[in-house]
Amino acid sequence: MPDQEAVLRRIMGVLTAVNVQPATIEDFESWIALAGEVEHLFGAMVHDPSFRDALKEALREGRAFCVR
Repeated sequence: MPDQEAVLRRIMGVLTAVNVQPATIEDFESWIALAGEVEHLFGAMVHDPSFRDALKEALREGRAFCVR
């Protein structure tokens, strides 16, 4: 089993290799597609107006992120 320091080095290497940015309203359809992929785990979202409204609000307020 790897030690904690080795695990931390590996995690930090992954984190520095991605570019996390605030999502924008242009990312809405991608977020909806992602929600569709996990509905079987978390329940209906894609066609739920309250989910769609909350997602748009999160996108406008900078509370949603994308890895680009």
